[in-house]
Amino acid sequence: MVNVTGDAQYNKREWLTRTRFGLFIESELNDAFDPKKEEKSKHKLKKPITHYWINSSHNTYLTGDQLKSLSSTAMYMEVLYKGCRCIELDIWDGIAYTDESLPVPIITHGGTLTSKIRFLDVIKSIRSFLDQNESCYPLILSFENHCSIPYQEEMSRILKDVLNEKLYKPPPSNALPSPEKLRGMVIIKGKCIKLSIFLR
Repeated sequence: MVNVTGDAQYNKREWLTRTRFGLFIESELNDAFDPKKEEKSKHKLKKPITHYWINSSHNTYLTGDQLKSLSSTAMYMEVLYKGCRCIELDIWDGIAYTDESLPVPIITHGGTLTSKIRFLDVIKSIRSFLDQNESCYPLILSFENHCSIPYQEEMSRILKDVLNEKLYKPPPSNALPSPEKLRGMVIIKGKCIKLSIFLR
């Protein structure tokens, strides 16, 4: 138990007050990162990636509040350079397409006044980051996917064309390798479409 000062009347009780709980959560003793092991080593991070805490971002694309702020590809670059390795993409059907034009998936906070950016532009900025940081630990793209099938097919094409060899394709066993083996790669995280949708 963390020795917390400033809450003496509860020292003999068996539970934590809100103050003590807050101090415990923010304490170095509760940190997933061990500052004593800050130096890089080839002997680290060799277990499957699912064994580790991952620095994550929510609504990564927003420059401000979740109701009316601007969306920006620059926000992805900013959080990646700050060490974030799991970024969120809220993807929606964008500009209506015709037989002559391709679907344009967009990223925005649905049902709000936030601005829209193209999925393609975000993936290109992520590729740019990878090209400049080839040995970085893997990036996880967390998809909140609201797209219809034609837009999802276009997303798939963009991911393959832009990320190419950087896109991690899991083996049939579905077991994830270690962060060391996944350096410079992109992992897609999202919900799978139910097979029944295609069988209607």
